[in-house]
Amino acid sequence: MRNLILFVIVFGVAGCNSNEEKKASAWETVLKKTTGIDTDMDNLKNSEKNKVEIDIADDGLNLKERFKNGFATITAAKEVISLTITNEENGQDHILIGFTGTDLTQMRPIKGRMNTNGENSMSFSMANYKNNEADMMMAFDVEGEIISLKPEKAVIRLKGNIGYMADDQHPEKWKAFEGTLTLNYPVFQVLGKDRKDFVY
Repeated sequence: MRNLILFVIVFGVAGCNSNEEKKASAWETVLKKTTGIDTDMDNLKNSEKNKVEIDIADDGLNLKERFKNGFATITAAKEVISLTITNEENGQDHILIGFTGTDLTQMRPIKGRMNTNGENSMSFSMANYKNNEADMMMAFDVEGEIISLKPEKAVIRLKGNIGYMADDQHPEKWKAFEGTLTLNYPVFQVLGKDRKDFVY
């Protein structure tokens, strides 16, 4: 919770149009030392450029239309990278992607596959929150690759099948998807490492 509060504070500071590089640098240092989060103030100042481009063929999921005004966040740590895409207009639709491995700073490109034992696994899910309830879909099989990971642009390639948990034994009800996500100027946080350890 403390991390979230400080992150909100940093957003507030970035929104005050302060052009003082020393002040921005000081905030970055305070945030990293207090929370372990490495956040680029320039990236926060570019929040209006935070847009998602979806080039995914899907079986009735309508992802391109549902997330045409989406924005993205990336949180990277040595063993986990999580990516979240949220529909900017209603804030209810979310795509959640996770990559796990022993040391993701050493893998180029970062790849994963669902249901692998231990290293190099990944997950993909979607959530829609309305009327205080969550409508969740989970990938039953998925493989993906972070083609590039930079503060100004990240590109992820995905392929898999998704469905409701009740349909896990009914593949005929699953929805296939395949394509790429391009995250332009995502909010990019790093935990316990330096940003340069992840960028490629």
